[in-house]
Amino acid sequence: MQQMRQQLSEKCYADWLRSKRRRSNQNSDSHSNMNGKNKNSALLGVGVQSNGMPTMLVEAARRRAEQTKRTVQQWERRKLLELQRQREQQIRERHEQQVRDHLRHQLSQLAWHRWLQQQDKHQQQQDKHQQLQQQHIKASRLRPRTSPSLSSQKLQQQQHKQQQQQQQLQQQKQQLQQQQQRSSSMRRLAASPLPAIESLYLHVPLSAAQRSLRQRLDSIDGLNMQRPRRT
Repeated sequence: MQQMRQQLSEKCYADWLRSKRRRSNQNSDSHSNMNGKNKNSALLGVGVQSNGMPTMLVEAARRRAEQTKRTVQQWERRKLLELQRQREQQIRERHEQQVRDHLRHQLSQLAWHRWLQQQDKHQQQQDKHQQLQQQHIKASRLRPRTSPSLSSQKLQQQQHKQQQQQQQLQQQKQQLQQQQQRSSSMRRLAASPLPAIESLYLHVPLSAAQRSLRQRLDSIDGLNMQRPRRT
């Protein structure tokens, strides 16, 4: 559109120049014809006229033609300057538009890269979060299955140990009761009057089994004598 307008303006300007030159030529021809007529009338005239009058008219016409020519040249010069200024303005605007387009393209590329980076970071965070959730779910699924079995095993072991300890305590109690019964029976035997038996033991020789039994009884009595009484 701008080129078409420029071409139309140049064409109009050229047409105007041609018409202007044509009018100026016509004016110069008319002035020359008038000068010729004036000369003829001067030669054929009624009275004697001064010789400087035709030259003044020619000089005035020449000055007008030169003035018109200068005016046209100035107008052409101004028009050319204006056209040149418009071309420079158009070139400058195109250059600025190219710079703006390039800058806009760079900014759009930068924004696109930043958006991609943000999407990558967001995706990585989501992946990490999903991995943590999956690990937590796996741990929560495995925990109730293993912990009751381990706790039951520990409880069974503790109960077994307690049973063993109770059995050991019962055995120890039974052994102590048996020892106490033996010691009490031996004390009763020792406390009973046995002078005849002792005299019999003194005078009658004892067998090996009897001697071992006598030694055992004596040792039991000694232990009972050494054991402190309970308060």
